[in-house]
Amino acid sequence: MNVPTIYEMAFLPFLFAQGDEEPTAANAGGGAAEAPAGGEGSFMQSLWFPILIVCGVYLLLMMIPRNDQKKRKEQLDRLKKNDKVITAGGIFGTVASIKQDDPFLMLRVDESTNARMKILKTSISTVISNEEKNTESESSQAESPKKL
Repeated sequence: MNVPTIYEMAFLPFLFAQGDEEPTAANAGGGAAEAPAGGEGSFMQSLWFPILIVCGVYLLLMMIPRNDQKKRKEQLDRLKKNDKVITAGGIFGTVASIKQDDPFLMLRVDESTNARMKILKTSISTVISNEEKNTESESSQAESPKKL
């Protein structure tokens, strides 16, 4: 199967573009004919499709991940002491101490022995704040049947 390359795909609009050249009295007579003035118009009309493709690719490949990065940065900036977190390595813990200007934080991984780890803020994959945990527990209590 012969698959066209990206360069061939970019050249397709030029191959299938229809010119605006119409026979006029000046160039139909067979004498000294002048070049038609509509050459630039057909060139610009054939460029709209590649420009549209480039804009679409830009939006898909550049803008969507940028929004995700903004959300993640906001999540890490809102991180505070006693938030429950899960690291990228799968370690569950509680934030023991955090400074806004420091790229590291202290994570308490065991409550009974008070074991702590110093990790990078960027290694946190999921944040479960105490407020979210409280609202989840209140909703689960409302749904569960009450004991008499």
